[in-house]
Amino acid sequence: MSSPIEVTDGAPTRSLLLSGCRAASGGLHLGHYYGCLYALPPVANAQMLFVINDCLQGPEEDIRTSTQLVAEDVLAVAAWAARPVTLLRESRVREYLSSILLELCSATSFRLLAEVHPRSHDVKAGGFAGSVSEYLFPLHQAAYTLGLGIDIACFNDDNSRFVDFTRKVARRCNKRFGRHLRTDTKLFPRVPGRLPGWDGRRMAKANGNTLPLRAAAAEVEMFARKLVGRADQGATDFGTRPLSETECLYLKILGEEVPEGVRGNARIEYLADRLSAFLRAIASCRQNGDESTNRTAAALQAGEAAARGLVEKTRLAAGYSHHEPLAQTDPTVALLGGNS
Repeated sequence: MSSPIEVTDGAPTRSLLLSGCRAASGGLHLGHYYGCLYALPPVANAQMLFVINDCLQGPEEDIRTSTQLVAEDVLAVAAWAARPVTLLRESRVREYLSSILLELCSATSFRLLAEVHPRSHDVKAGGFAGSVSEYLFPLHQAAYTLGLGIDIACFNDDNSRFVDFTRKVARRCNKRFGRHLRTDTKLFPRVPGRLPGWDGRRMAKANGNTLPLRAAAAEVEMFARKLVGRADQGATDFGTRPLSETECLYLKILGEEVPEGVRGNARIEYLADRLSAFLRAIASCRQNGDESTNRTAAALQAGEAAARGLVEKTRLAAGYSHHEPLAQTDPTVALLGGNS
């Protein structure tokens, strides 16, 4: 199976690409792969930064385990695709972004924040019940996009609005504080903007319609049965129906050609076989036990060092004093003015 993640030849560049996801329990699913790692921009010599959002509510041990699983899956996909990736934990990146975040907060209006917030209705209605960190999520997103000096954001349609928001708050910050934060971060569009699950809705754990990258053969077959069954619902010619548009999309992101003669129930077996082959290819690049733990720890440590260097470079270019040390506390704490 050929990898659908490719980089075309071109003039030497050093573009920074940004992607990422939450530290989801159980590792990545196919929707994560599509939204974060599939069909990346064809930029030669690009550096992909993958941010794992580990700034979550819940038991610390659960978050650490989820971060480990996601990191393992990202490294496995990157190895399979021969695409270098720099892994970052958002909790560690935030430590270097306090001064940028504080100025973005000062330059951003409540209305602008409320318009792009994932829970916009609750924010506008004054009924937001999450943490301060969750409330500031769009500003955190903007801070590390700007602080890392990102050229192209590889987001699905759930997060695409944050790119325009980042450009707006950067212009406001530059005008108010005399900074030189970049205002030209680009969005790499995806068509379609999200991967549908077996039920046609956005593939998400909350919707119960995902295919984990660690799925067993029986789970893959059940997923294929549900996917085909939904496409054939209400049809009278299901025995001769060709692959549906969604089924063809799945084959495309697996790097497979769409066959002409696969029809009816044969679609289930074909899709299950191709999905299983893809997951086996990823699994073959995934290490186990202590070797995997050590590899992931080394990758995250290297990512933290890379992030620190990128933020220092951005701060100097934007006009922040090189005498001012990088903050070593969570900027949300700094924003609140204390440790309580």
